[in-house]
Amino acid sequence: MQLWKKNYLITLAVFTLFLSVGISLLVNLIFFEEYQQEIQNTMTEKNTLLSLLSLDETSFSENGSLYFLSDNLKNDGKYLLIASENSRELVNSFPFSLKSFPDSASVYRHEGVPYLVLADTLDLGQNTLDFYYGKALSSVYASHRIRLASAFLVFLLLTFLVGFGLYITMKKIYMPVNQISHELRNPLTVIQGYAQYLRDGCLTEEDRCFAEDQLIAQTDNLKKIVEKILIMGNLREGRILNQRLVLDRLLRDIQTQYPSLVIESHEKYIFGDETLLKALLSNLISNALQSGDSVRLRIYQNKISVWNDGEADPKILDALNKRKNLDVSQIKGSGIGVGICRDIVHLYHGKLQYQIPEQGGTEAVVIFPSSMLTDEE
Repeated sequence: MQLWKKNYLITLAVFTLFLSVGISLLVNLIFFEEYQQEIQNTMTEKNTLLSLLSLDETSFSENGSLYFLSDNLKNDGKYLLIASENSRELVNSFPFSLKSFPDSASVYRHEGVPYLVLADTLDLGQNTLDFYYGKALSSVYASHRIRLASAFLVFLLLTFLVGFGLYITMKKIYMPVNQISHELRNPLTVIQGYAQYLRDGCLTEEDRCFAEDQLIAQTDNLKKIVEKILIMGNLREGRILNQRLVLDRLLRDIQTQYPSLVIESHEKYIFGDETLLKALLSNLISNALQSGDSVRLRIYQNKISVWNDGEADPKILDALNKRKNLDVSQIKGSGIGVGICRDIVHLYHGKLQYQIPEQGGTEAVVIFPSSMLTDEE
């Protein structure tokens, strides 16, 4: 397994652990607060009922009044037990037997339903009665179960979203590194080979000159790769200088770099960072030269078009348009240039599109905001 995938799995596992612990603590904390609030409400109801009964002693001389009261409470999921000192029950609406009377507050379970039972005494002057007030806690536990199910769904959703986003992000970080290392390895291998070739000696003048030319060429190639890496770093860090540039001067530098390039421009000025715009044009043209022999650069309206006469795989062009990361084996070169072009175009809120035009070949079209290119003084 690749190292970045191992790091991804470890990071996701740590995130999942902390997320599950956090959600569990939050759900249980809410349940605990609701449970405590329910106890407080039940105690308030119990005290209110005690006060009313202590003021109306006639209820105990007429048991029918107590039964009527207990039935009304039972319909609301509340229960009442009043007993004399010798444990004779005056009224009892509990659905289960209180074998051992609780001292203050207890939770009983009957047929899977939790009941909160509060114990107190009812002072009637000459008589003191045992008073028990109960309430079903099924609504509290039902809310807790619903909350647990909702929290589990949220946990799954967050894990999926974060995991997917983390995977895409780490893959985007890994792919350029893989491409850069692959691109650096090629010239370094060539340089090492020719250096050993020169060290062995016994070379003709022609062989020595050829080896030196190869060393110089590969060194220039390394320099270009390093420049691309620096440009990518500047893009990430936002070190850019936007200004109005004379397009003809910019294109002359490009023409010097690529003498066989055919240039057609209908604009005079372009607004942007000179280094980034040169890098954009240079990479588009370099990629085109790797695919075809004839390359044409056109700048018109708010578009930059780089066409070459080579034939491209429509599937690869479609993948590039969808910003998919391609393996090094699928494209010529390292693919660093494509990433740089994407980032530069995105920086200027433009769009980069690869297509096969009617006349054949392959075309890369950059569409900029209308304010970037102009022929006005």
